[in-house]
Amino acid sequence: MSGWRPRIRFGVEGTRSRGERTLRVTLNVLFGAAIVSLLIGAVVAGQTRAIAEQHPIRTIDFRNFTYANTCLGEVTVVNGIFSSSEGHLSVGEVVYGDLTGDGAEEAVIVHFCSGGGSQIESTGVIYAMRDGKPVELPIRDFPGGDRAAGGIVRAEIRDGLLVLTRNDGSDNPPLCCPNVTVTQGYSLIGDRLVAVGAPVRKAIRAR
Repeated sequence: MSGWRPRIRFGVEGTRSRGERTLRVTLNVLFGAAIVSLLIGAVVAGQTRAIAEQHPIRTIDFRNFTYANTCLGEVTVVNGIFSSSEGHLSVGEVVYGDLTGDGAEEAVIVHFCSGGGSQIESTGVIYAMRDGKPVELPIRDFPGGDRAAGGIVRAEIRDGLLVLTRNDGSDNPPLCCPNVTVTQGYSLIGDRLVAVGAPVRKAIRAR
């Protein structure tokens, strides 16, 4: 009888042992996940530093930025939006590429601006880094327009050219309802965007 133990003690000890094993496994999994997270963070941080060194213009937050020249004058956007009793401005696409041939990227930012009424004018601005600061390049007559009448649909930079897809308003569609887009490449020469090649028109399918 001296070696006899109540069965209940085996159950408690067995449960405790299983609980300890489960705890160890859980801790190992959490530790491994933490190591992986740290490694991923280090890789991302390294990539971010590399991008900042190679393409410093990409470190500028153009969705939280002050623009000097808009249809409303100087405005500061927050999360891509400016709104006041005078009108509204929103930041559309921000695209990057070398437009000047100097080996450094510029940024093209599309704006949608309304100074009142139903008009929503789309246009763009181009920024370059100068002495570590973003500087707006003086561009004459950036192609754009009001919704169906030349409004910007998409902006890209390909092979040193700014490629804009805009609504084609040549057939005078209702401003709400464009029916054709036109895609045109532009070369930045001095302070002008000069059309290069033939435009490509594409019908918009009716919904």
